[in-house]
Amino acid sequence: MTERKYGDVWKNTDKKLWDDMWAAHAGSPMTEAVLAEALKVDRLIEVGCGAGHMLAELIKRGWSKGATRAYQGFEIGRKPAEAARKVLGADYDVVGRIEAGDFMDTASAGMVDEATLLIARGVVQHHAHWSLLPLAALRFVPRVVLGIGYTNTRSDRHTGGWQPKGCYDVHVSIPLLKIEAAAMGMKLVRCEPMMRGNRRELFVVLERGQ
Repeated sequence: MTERKYGDVWKNTDKKLWDDMWAAHAGSPMTEAVLAEALKVDRLIEVGCGAGHMLAELIKRGWSKGATRAYQGFEIGRKPAEAARKVLGADYDVVGRIEAGDFMDTASAGMVDEATLLIARGVVQHHAHWSLLPLAALRFVPRVVLGIGYTNTRSDRHTGGWQPKGCYDVHVSIPLLKIEAAAMGMKLVRCEPMMRGNRRELFVVLERGQ
């Protein structure tokens, strides 16, 4: 059996899948909460940006107005910049760029742009532990917003397991997340369960610890 690595399941994704995923999440409490945080800042990084639908929505709401606006998106899927040009049209070149590749690799190389906020919606459940991405991100930005899917807020146990569909199924309770964040030197600003249909998600805001 060939060993699979993180991200393998997403490497052949295309614009249609990203379109479908955005349609399923647009207008949800989680998406609106992430957008509200992003609209407050000038310099933004998005991990798992797909074809740029979140950026397109930000621009629609006026985010790109102003000379200080800057956006850097990361997507591990296939040809995200090409797909984003179809979603964003002429707006693609207005505020930033979308890069193909793993944010964690780029962060390890220290090649992440200076920014005020990093957002990652539906990403950390594809890691073995929810903290891996924010720990890497807080080296470059003071504040991180996460939308965590597949969460179980009623359990006091955290388990991560590789699933046949190719991602980790993350279970993390709110009490345990608070304990782990503090132990790792992160300040937990907000941690709130939200529903999308019958799916439970967790909205998390983290900052660098003092």
